[in-house]
Amino acid sequence: MTDFDNGIPPILQEQYNNSIPEKLAMLQNLLNNIYKQGNEEALKDFKFQIHKMAGSAGLYGYMPVSLLCKELEQILIVDIQNFNTLGVAKIEQSWIIKYEDYLKKIKTEFKK
Repeated sequence: MTDFDNGIPPILQEQYNNSIPEKLAMLQNLLNNIYKQGNEEALKDFKFQIHKMAGSAGLYGYMPVSLLCKELEQILIVDIQNFNTLGVAKIEQSWIIKYEDYLKKIKTEFKK
């Protein structure tokens, strides 16, 4: 949990804190979709939610989460470009492992 005085009313901070498990579950579901579907749309959906979390986590005082999400977003941008320009038939397993590692780090940082 955060100690950061971000000027957010306590009730909104509490609501955000309570929504973290749901947000993490959604990211895990999107990651599972990448694994199952292996297409560009699944990558874009995941990137969009990572982008949103980068902003909201920073706003609510979870700067390490925000920074991790920004890093992951940049990786996803490159992977999506590679998917398009290289004509990748499906997402590589190494990409998914990389995303899983970031998601684990994000979960860990939210618990601090």
